[in-house]
Amino acid sequence: MLLRRWTPPSQVPTTSLDHNGIPQRQRIIIRWCKLIISALIALTFLGFCIFYSLQKERFFNDGYRYKQQDQYEREQRLLFNTYIQDISDILLKITDKNNIDENVLLHIRTKTLIIFKNLDTKYKKDIILFLYERHLIQNNQLNLRGINLNNVELICPYDFSRLYLPEVIWSNAIFINCRLTFAILDRAYLINAKFINSTLQYTSLIDVNLDNSHFIKTIIMNTNFNGASLIQADFLQADIVQGNNFTNTDLYQAKFTYNQWEGKYINIIKHDFSNARLPNGTFQLINSEKNLIRNGNAEMEVENIFLFGQVKHLIQNNQLNLRGINLNNVELICPYDFSRLYLPDVIWSNAIFINCRLTFAILDRAYLINAKFINSTIQYASLIDANLDNSYFLKTIIMNTNFNGASFIQADFLQADIVQGNNFTNTDLYQAKFTNNQWEGKYINIIKHDFSNARLPNGTFQLINSEKNLIKNGNAEMECFANNQTIWTTIHDNMTLSTNITNNDTYWGNCSFVMSTPTRVYQNINLNSYKHLIDTNNSILSFLGYASCNQSYFEIHIFRDDNILNALKIYSKPMNYTESYRNKSMYLYGEYEYNLPIRTRNITIYFGVETFTIDHQCYFDNITLRINQSKIN
Repeated sequence: MLLRRWTPPSQVPTTSLDHNGIPQRQRIIIRWCKLIISALIALTFLGFCIFYSLQKERFFNDGYRYKQQDQYEREQRLLFNTYIQDISDILLKITDKNNIDENVLLHIRTKTLIIFKNLDTKYKKDIILFLYERHLIQNNQLNLRGINLNNVELICPYDFSRLYLPEVIWSNAIFINCRLTFAILDRAYLINAKFINSTLQYTSLIDVNLDNSHFIKTIIMNTNFNGASLIQADFLQADIVQGNNFTNTDLYQAKFTYNQWEGKYINIIKHDFSNARLPNGTFQLINSEKNLIRNGNAEMEVENIFLFGQVKHLIQNNQLNLRGINLNNVELICPYDFSRLYLPDVIWSNAIFINCRLTFAILDRAYLINAKFINSTIQYASLIDANLDNSYFLKTIIMNTNFNGASFIQADFLQADIVQGNNFTNTDLYQAKFTNNQWEGKYINIIKHDFSNARLPNGTFQLINSEKNLIKNGNAEMECFANNQTIWTTIHDNMTLSTNITNNDTYWGNCSFVMSTPTRVYQNINLNSYKHLIDTNNSILSFLGYASCNQSYFEIHIFRDDNILNALKIYSKPMNYTESYRNKSMYLYGEYEYNLPIRTRNITIYFGVETFTIDHQCYFDNITLRINQSKIN
């Protein structure tokens, strides 16, 4: 048998899977996946390397900057601390802080100017506070002209009065809670400045540049902006804008409310806009008649005349009479004691007294509206009937002074140092401002004021003694047994007024007046101590008198302050009331309430008998005249 080796057939049977070629595609996909994964790994590694390098550089830079900043802060702090220590050491060696040697001040100025070139604004602010606290930039002490204070924000921790920083460069300045009374910032560069919740009062800002400045919740009063530039300055949000000197200022496009422009708040204190460029671009009317030559008529300045007169004792102790002289706008800076100054009846509106010791001074009836007393003393002075409306008392002592009859409408005592023991009898204190301690006369001890008949700040009157009889000896008791009365005056010498014994009657007293012939007597009564009550139409007069005969009468002649008869009241018929008198009837004359006309200052009371129909005597007694308040405002 022949054996053959088996061989497969030439064509191997195939399936449908073999015809699709899936294994080949899988291999391709796998290869691409491996390639992509490898690329991703490479990219991730590369990204990590780059990120790590960047982060490492960033961390290094941040650390470097932190070290640099820390080093800078340490250097700033070291400069600041060294400066403070050096200046403190210098000041410790000085005994009189108010009179520092010029060489010392020059040394401090040099150190300050040098260090300010290298300091941040926060340290500059702290140095300004330090210098102020050490009284170096107060009252013309240290000269820091030209110093750079740009962007310094000053939050004042206390009163910043008398700050002295003229000619500084301080753009974008911010003043918060700063009381800049009597500060001097003349010729300072203060563009874009902001004054917030601050006070500019009696401040000097001459020739200062305040373009684009803002005043927010700020008081601006009696400040000198002479020659300043206030282009596009914004006053709209200021609380008070009154009585400022805008002479020769540039107010182009500056913003004011109507009341601010007019100087209105509670009262009106107008500004001075002489020669100023107004917000609309026009100029305030210029006085073309003004002579620009000083003292061209060889007249002395009135301030010098004052000082001369005081030195020569001419206006002391009633020597020289200058009544009626015009001293309006005169500012008196007293170089020495001005005690016993004698200037009654002068006209002196807008007066300013600085450093004046006015002890025992006499300024009775002076016209002193808008007066300012600054760092002065008014003690044992006489200002009877003076007009001090809208006056201010700043750092001033006011003690034991006679203000009887004076007018203090809207006067401001709030900033006075001491207000004690003054005579405010019959004064007009309507809307005047006092602290509680000032009103009570408290300082270390209590010395109360006398407010009798005064109109108080709220418009009411101090309680008046309505039982006080203004007629002297109206009940015949003072000269009880005299044949002739001296307090009552007869209009003719042949007339007599005597007294009659009443046997100590409980109602009529010991004596009554008696007339036995036609007689007319009178008595003058001065009502000046009630003038404010009268002139505010709040006074009620009550006049009553008793007489025993039908022929008797009473008269009241009411005179104004210029002695012109203002009204006449005649009481010739009794009221429906009688009292028993020694088995006779005493009839009541007069009236209980009569509104006195305003300006009444004097009253003359007459009583008497014109004729006698039969020969008998006529008795008079218990004649009273009283003033009371008619209403409460």
